[in-house]
Amino acid sequence: MSLGIWEMLALLVVVVLIFGAGKLPKVAGDVAQGIKAFKRNMKDEDEPVAPAHPPAKDPVLLTAEKVAADRDRPQV
Repeated sequence: MSLGIWEMLALLVVVVLIFGAGKLPKVAGDVAQGIKAFKRNMKDEDEPVAPAHPPAKDPVLLTAEKVAADRDRPQV
């Protein structure tokens, strides 16, 4: 089943009534960005994704690093 010219015109009229003529370019741009992002993410799905945040360091290790840095700093 395909859409005929009258169905497409009716759909366009409904969209204009809902969003208004002034917001249509913004809505179309947002939809296009969403489609591009979806396609990009589908293409990159096979590649491993790096974590958003690096793993937190162990507090004991941080304390040891601070002690070593303090020890190496010249005394005034």
